[in-house]
Amino acid sequence: MTKNTQITDEQLRSLIRQIRCGEQTAYKTLLNQLTPVLRRLVVIYATRWNVREYAEDIIQESLLAIHLKLHTYDINLPFLSLG
Repeated sequence: MTKNTQITDEQLRSLIRQIRCGEQTAYKTLLNQLTPVLRRLVVIYATRWNVREYAEDIIQESLLAIHLKLHTYDINLPFLSLG
């Protein structure tokens, strides 16, 4: 994924479907595509809250939480809901 490419909710849900069907490369792809999205959001908010030194820790904790709870995600719901 290039920096100018935006990942869509449907693309992420498709990867999750593939992961649930045993596609091992889909998991790596999911993490590779989620990480820049998380990084952008976390850096924005960490800077705003004056805790930028914790940005990488927050990103890693977020990825770990996604890993641990991915099996509970309802595929019919939006994944990127930021509202």
